[in-house]
Amino acid sequence: MKRIIALIVVAIMMASLVIPSGAAIIITEESADKTADSTAVYVVEEEYTVTVPDALYVGNVLGANITLNANRNAGNTVVVTVSSENGFKLNGEEDLAYELKANRVKVSEGGVVLQTTGMEAVTAILVAVWAEGCSAPEAAGTYTDTLTFTVTAA
Repeated sequence: MKRIIALIVVAIMMASLVIPSGAAIIITEESADKTADSTAVYVVEEEYTVTVPDALYVGNVLGANITLNANRNAGNTVVVTVSSENGFKLNGEEDLAYELKANRVKVSEGGVVLQTTGMEAVTAILVAVWAEGCSAPEAAGTYTDTLTFTVTAA
């Protein structure tokens, strides 16, 4: 009895095996046409990757890199913009204002940091410098602002 049950279980398991066959074209001796056409396919998906620095130190003249790698069809654009939680002011204080520059060009609220069309990699050097009339605070502490980078693909 155990052997019969074991044979039934094995038969069920064998019947449940899925063997991928795709959409095969079969040519046999009885086939009128002894040829078949198949299509070679390679798919490249549109994609992009943006690498954003985890911190940007105000006053550090070396700055930090932001990089955009894109694999897009011609005419399809990827744009990276930036916004500041405190209006480009550390701790929201007027006398701690700074300017954000991408490749030496000042970037305003919602301004474009990087942009590419097609298949390329672009990098910008982000530098945060003290705004006119402002300088580093004298009191010890950590002064922050949150920069939000937004990616738009069209």
